[in-house]
Amino acid sequence: ILLRLGTGSYSLGPRITTLDYQLRTTDPYYAAGQSLMKALSAQTGCDCVMTRLFDNEIIDTHRESGADGLHLAYGRGRSRPLFLGAAPKVILATQPKAKLRRLYESHKQELAGFPLSETWEVFWQTLQKVRKDGFYLSSGELESNVGAIAVPFFGEGPYAVGSLALVIPVRRIEFMNHDKLLELLTATAD
Repeated sequence: ILLRLGTGSYSLGPRITTLDYQLRTTDPYYAAGQSLMKALSAQTGCDCVMTRLFDNEIIDTHRESGADGLHLAYGRGRSRPLFLGAAPKVILATQPKAKLRRLYESHKQELAGFPLSETWEVFWQTLQKVRKDGFYLSSGELESNVGAIAVPFFGEGPYAVGSLALVIPVRRIEFMNHDKLLELLTATAD
């Protein structure tokens, strides 16, 4: 998996590149979403990000850049905080109560400083509101200079397997037509 560079340092080897190619060519969500996300990004000028839930890990699996050319701290393949930002919230909001309770209990220390997560009841009610609304709008939660509007997307079951989000510079959020963005985002996720 590692490739020696000859200078006493190492790099990821060709097997990782091959695995990345296989992921991009066999993942049905990536295959279906790439062109749709590109069109949505072009239409809105926002970055469009696909985020997936893998067990208890949240990972961005694809991104189409918008007109702002955002430099995001998180990107394809990098694990994200489980509870910060719009994408994780819309995914978690659809998960079964027992799973959420286990996540809450195992991450109590981490959640202690988060708004709307002081207690299990507050955490549960917050996610139930997100579930009912069908979207979440964040501003500066994950990174201080960006916000996002996200909606879940589903496989064959009742629980979201991922989310689509439009990532927007915080300075532009208040000037955006949230209803129109949500309409476009939901149509793309569907």
